[in-house]
Amino acid sequence: MRYENPIAAAGRLELAGKALCFTNHLRCLALSKGDRVEAAGLYRSLYPNAVALDAVMKSAVPAATTADATWGSPLSPMDTYAEAFIKYLRPRTIFGKMTGFRFMPMNTKAPRGVAGASAAWVGAGRPVPLSKGAFDAVTMKPAKISALIVANDELLRSSNPVAAELFREDTADAVSDFQTRAFLDPSAAEIDDVSPASITNGETEIASSGTTAPAFAEDFKDLCAAIQTNFLSPYLIMTPRTAVGLASLDCQLTRDVTVNGGFVGGIPVAVTGNAPSDGNSPGDGTITLVDTSEVLLSEGPIEFSASTNAIIEMTSTPDSPATAATVFTSMWQNHQTAVMATRYIRWEKRRAGCAAILTGVNF
Repeated sequence: MRYENPIAAAGRLELAGKALCFTNHLRCLALSKGDRVEAAGLYRSLYPNAVALDAVMKSAVPAATTADATWGSPLSPMDTYAEAFIKYLRPRTIFGKMTGFRFMPMNTKAPRGVAGASAAWVGAGRPVPLSKGAFDAVTMKPAKISALIVANDELLRSSNPVAAELFREDTADAVSDFQTRAFLDPSAAEIDDVSPASITNGETEIASSGTTAPAFAEDFKDLCAAIQTNFLSPYLIMTPRTAVGLASLDCQLTRDVTVNGGFVGGIPVAVTGNAPSDGNSPGDGTITLVDTSEVLLSEGPIEFSASTNAIIEMTSTPDSPATAATVFTSMWQNHQTAVMATRYIRWEKRRAGCAAILTGVNF
């Protein structure tokens, strides 16, 4: 049986509970079309014994909203639960499985090294050679990821704990899955004022040389050689399937790899089901090596909005712009509610060569 620290377990359960309270409040806001007073009354009738009930009732007071500048934008009583939802979301993303990032606020500039300075031996009484580095500046422009979720009104109104947990999981998964894919997909180039490039875009790609232990050992050396940083915080990112394949090689290099992570050559393994497949061979996987100490990261709040009167194109690839052939579905006519979750986040490479990707992986 896997041992878990009881204090950590208690903290995890408390976090999950607060995140559930937040999504329950969100469901009530969706059903009440954003009316906080009506949402508070609905929450009280559905969850009369909830620990967040007092905070929900206070959030119905107009003077307590964050949008009211008269009171200096005081914190909403629900901010604690919104923050808990973000903390609940983070471990589901690749960012929650790695450390070492350089955190930056949004809308700020940071110096980025283009070429490093150098040193040299100097003899007694001899001049010191001049050296200089090269830098440019990177701006952490605001960027956001949005997920649109449609739920039946019956699900939103249900006080069944299973329904509440389903809504929480769907909301968290919708944001976290895309966030991880966008961070790792080598084909994702920057779109100005829309999205940053992935951390692997434009970086070295190495084709796998085989599925044997010796072949992977060579690939691992090539992958490490492609990194041009000091390996202050390196991570290998792969799918659980790939991790199991490496573990099954039964060799010294991969003996510490498990389906939940582990180490390869002392480098931590971060496992995610959203690691990209090989663009040239979708049946094959990839392994990404990244030094997170050379990655700038800005994480902002998560916002929600809801509508029962919208008409929506029910597809993951909506027409833009809509055409005469576009089929829309009425939320009101079908007793459904559309909920949009928006996560503010941006990343930038502080230095080129901080990531590399192994393609054609098929263990």
